[in-house]
Amino acid sequence: MANSRIKEALKSLEIKKLVDFFGANAGIPHVCAHHAEPFDVHCLCVIGRMIEEYKWGRASEELVLAACLHDIAKPRKATIGKDGQAHFYGHEHVTDEELAQFLDPSYQGFERVADLVRGHNLPWQIPETGSKKLQKRYNALIDRYGQRFGEELDLLVACDRAGSVKKAADLPTARKEAERIKTLLLQTEWDAVVARFEFTGYDYVTCNTDVVRHHVQATGTLADGRKFQVSGHDYVEEEDNYYDRVSSNVVICLEEGTCMPLESFLDAEKEYNSFVYK
Repeated sequence: MANSRIKEALKSLEIKKLVDFFGANAGIPHVCAHHAEPFDVHCLCVIGRMIEEYKWGRASEELVLAACLHDIAKPRKATIGKDGQAHFYGHEHVTDEELAQFLDPSYQGFERVADLVRGHNLPWQIPETGSKKLQKRYNALIDRYGQRFGEELDLLVACDRAGSVKKAADLPTARKEAERIKTLLLQTEWDAVVARFEFTGYDYVTCNTDVVRHHVQATGTLADGRKFQVSGHDYVEEEDNYYDRVSSNVVICLEEGTCMPLESFLDAEKEYNSFVYK
């Protein structure tokens, strides 16, 4: 379930676009000595591990974002070696342009997130290779950000490894966890969209448990110039500071007369960031 802290940590991220990217690249070569799981399953499981660390106060917001983005260069770096295994040499060298596809470039921690992503292999590469060049890169990062940055890289490596499956027998469990994290991320995206509309009021509705019913209403213009009206109810269950949307009948009506559930419109039109309000 998504809570307010997780929403806050992910507010600068284009979640739906990132989840779609994982799914579109699920079939890239990924099975190797380190991974028995597909690309999308790995990425989602790593995110899930880091979110747990964040919930317990052991990870920063930037570290959560770095976990979300740490492998986005794998699709363009994936190859099959002579050993028949997948390799991703240099996938840590992500560009600012690649990051900006999913992370708002104006986000104040953008550079730190970028350096966490680019350095996420250093903690294991340095002792394994003894490379002075890599050690120099690591030292430069510590000089720039402080010793805490090294601890964050260590935690990123730990979550990366924890999100990997070594045995095919464990793959069903990993797939189930990946689906759970995917649902959490998309729930967070939906909550962020609905939160931008005006809540005209709320009350508690009893349906086996206490559920908050928000009255949602807004008018405005989409990025393409179409006028819209949004209205309806969003039903949210609250328990121990966690929030889970039980159901929603929020509807968007466009000026040409088209009306549909807001969630269906968002999925079809990819309009998550295109609402301008009156």
